[in-house]
Amino acid sequence: MTLTPMFRFLRHVSITVARIENNRAVGYDVFAEGWLQGLRAWGRPADVLVMPDGALLVSDDRQGAIYRISYGEK
Repeated sequence: MTLTPMFRFLRHVSITVARIENNRAVGYDVFAEGWLQGLRAWGRPADVLVMPDGALLVSDDRQGAIYRISYGEK
């Protein structure tokens, strides 16, 4: 099983990553969420860009914002 940088937007309020086996999506896992409060979406992720350092830029077309998601040492 491999994880690939294929993203889709589930109900326009979360970002999921596809698990790929034999060139077919076999499952999806939520990668980023939190744009939904109750039944109201306060933001909507619209696109993802992978930066050279591995960070992701997520554009939010409802808030007019770009979020940077990165990782680091704990």
